[in-house]
Amino acid sequence: MMVKNSKNNRSNNTMKPKQLFRTAILVSALGFQACFAQSISQSQLYNYVRTTWNVTSLSDDALQALLEQAPSDITYDGIPYENLIGAMIEAPRIYDALSTGDYQAAGQIALSYGQDAPFDATIEQLGLDSIAFPAEAAAWPIEFGITSFANSVKQDAFKRQCRLYFAARTEYSTYDAFLSAVADGYVYADPSIVQQGLLAVTDDGWLYTSQGAYAPNTVPGFTASQFYQFAETLYQAESYKSSFSADQSNLRQAFLNDAYPQAPVIYQQPRGGSYSQGGSLLLTVEASGQKPLQYQWFCSGSAISGANNNT
Repeated sequence: MMVKNSKNNRSNNTMKPKQLFRTAILVSALGFQACFAQSISQSQLYNYVRTTWNVTSLSDDALQALLEQAPSDITYDGIPYENLIGAMIEAPRIYDALSTGDYQAAGQIALSYGQDAPFDATIEQLGLDSIAFPAEAAAWPIEFGITSFANSVKQDAFKRQCRLYFAARTEYSTYDAFLSAVADGYVYADPSIVQQGLLAVTDDGWLYTSQGAYAPNTVPGFTASQFYQFAETLYQAESYKSSFSADQSNLRQAFLNDAYPQAPVIYQQPRGGSYSQGGSLLLTVEASGQKPLQYQWFCSGSAISGANNNT
């Protein structure tokens, strides 16, 4: 009986980072303003693996091949390592901007990330919240219009509305509860940010303070409800940044398992017995190791054709 590992080399349609840099140029039909986004370079991916993860023994060719494949661990749902590592590189940049209250920078980073070659919107569905919500923030401008978002994020209104949103959102346990308060016309907020801890709402849904510290401001190009959807992705990203270290550690271990696969181990050998000539018998083997495993049964030293399961 022979058991061996079988590498999963699922292909994907994501652009490979063979070129060091890609510049995306988006031109507004009205203002002819350009938005430039520089993708994550091949050298950044290599440096992350070799420096941050301390995986130094792989050649460039071996490392590139591994980056292009999806983890054999099905937790990552067929997403290539280069896309997952790209998310690991970008997410902390968004966290850092949010931690200093620089919401415009966080929005610009999300916009740039969404235009990167290694960006993959399916990361949103992984359940790895520390990178899923930054990915959702990056996907949002793509869905609602990159050029409009690129113009809006530069406006003071974007910064002010984000600041008010975060001040208010901390007072509500869910996004729906916040929206319900907006519909009622008065929204509680962090009193350390908003005087008297209460925000008013314009007829079209934008937050402001009745005391005048924050006058009504609209974010150009978007309705209030659209803007709150994006602001919520940033809020959730900041909320789940504490799980980043664990998510990074788990992905690194999956990478190591694929880079240095362990030989499978048979922990339950087939059990013999007494059988009548011409009758049938059932033999089973149990093995552990990096999945998927391949099996081959032998009889008198010769491979049995088609006998490729554990039974």
